[in-house]
Amino acid sequence: MGGRAPRLRRLLPLATAALCACGAPPSSPEQEIRSLVAEAVRAAEERDIGAVKELISERYADEQGRDKRAVGATIGFYLLRHHAVHVLTRVGDMTFPRAGRAQATVLAALAGDAIASVDSLAGMRADLYRFELRLAREDGDWRVTFASWRPATLGEFF
Repeated sequence: MGGRAPRLRRLLPLATAALCACGAPPSSPEQEIRSLVAEAVRAAEERDIGAVKELISERYADEQGRDKRAVGATIGFYLLRHHAVHVLTRVGDMTFPRAGRAQATVLAALAGDAIASVDSLAGMRADLYRFELRLAREDGDWRVTFASWRPATLGEFF
């Protein structure tokens, strides 16, 4: 028994390292921002205004003078005005001008019916938008600090 305990103590760090290596690989900032976009889509489709607002920084400010509260109200109004919202997104260019900061272009199609694919958009009534986002890492999570948007064309989705 005396020889067994020292051997177990030597193996414990190796076993711990092996277990950690088996976990999910660490995500990249690009993957984390794509996850934020996916979470925004999920929250919008579920009409969960609170979850959408959680993705917006307390320091949010845009060119129209909106803060977090105002942009949250804009999103809430859109969701309340539409009985059902289905979203299809395309994440475009993504840059990281400095640590903890990112910029991303996101194309979003919003419709009352499920959107099977980009190809199906041509035969649907959908609102198409191009979002230019600035994001910051806050307390370990990415949050939107600025957004501008404009109508998009169907061609931008291809």
